Amino acid sequence: MLFLPFEKLTYTTLLSENEICNRINCLTKASRAFRSKYYPEIKISEYEGEVIGATFDLRRAIWYRNSFLPLMSGTIETTVPGTILKVKMQMHLAVMIFMCIWFAGTLFGTVAVFSFQRFAMGTYFPLPFVLLLAGYGMMMLGFKLESRKAKNDLQKLFEAEMTEV
Repeated sequence: MLFLPFEKLTYTTLLSENEICNRINCLTKASRAFRSKYYPEIKISEYEGEVIGATFDLRRAIWYRNSFLPLMSGTIETTVPGTILKVKMQMHLAVMIFMCIWFAGTLFGTVAVFSFQRFAMGTYFPLPFVLLLAGYGMMMLGFKLESRKAKNDLQKLFEAEMTEV
């Protein structure tokens, strides 16, 4: 989706399901609960997550902080000419809830500014709009930059053609 931090992708490849699972397993390591930029570990893999049967859950292993990092979940389906991977990218649930509260608060502030100042152009007039745009901009920029990297990585890894649903 263009204006929301969600993406649904379909990869079509000639690789087998087992080959795809092996490639994902080679690329990933188990998820860690805590990271530290002061004590970085040797970069062994680029992704964290797991593969269970024909499904997988991944996220990029980054050394910096990004609350809007896309979480990728996908399924692997075998077809006659090859394999189809259906991947869904979205933000963490806690981040989505926080952003909904942020947007609700800024919309409430916008309504309050309009109703109490009766469209007067005071000093606080642009503040709710700035907060709304800043929150949306941070969310989309943080999500889309990381999702673009992940899409390119997965396309190269699976030697696949990608289509957005």
